[in-house]
Order: sequence, then structure tokens, then C-alpha cells
Amino acid sequence: MKTRITQRQLTEKVDRVGQMTGKRLHLSFAASYGGYRLNEMETHTGGASGCFGRSVDCARISAREIDQFLDGIIVGLTWNEQK
Repeated sequence: MKTRITQRQLTEKVDRVGQMTGKRLHLSFAASYGGYRLNEMETHTGGASGCFGRSVDCARISAREIDQFLDGIIVGLTWNEQK
């Protein structure tokens, strides 16, 4: 049986990544465009751009994929802090 991934779980992970990186991150969802996209909120303009150097037109991905993507970032940042 597959575990359901909720919006709340994803938002908590995005907040954690934001705290670890010092970036203001936002998870946007649009079913008509194919799913989730992680954006960085720009402080000086109030606009959004792709996070971690990715362009804003990066591909959207499913809940399961964004969950794994966020887990990978968290593990990588945690490992980097322990070095």
C-alpha cells in the first residue's frame, strides 16, 4: 500500500529546507500544468523564481517526486553540516 503524501507534509519539508538554506521557498501546485514546483520568493521584488539556480519555467513534478526531491535536499544539507 502506498503512503499518501499530503500538502501539509510537503509544506513542512519546504519550510525545513528554507530554514537550512536561508531562502524563502514556496511550493506551488497546478494540476493543469502537471503538479508541484519549488520557487524562491525574491525579497526585493516580491516575485518568484526557480530555486537553487533553476529557471522559473522548470518542469512540474508529482507529489511523490517533489517529496523525494525535498528528502534528498534535507539529507544532503544535513550530511554537509556534519562534515
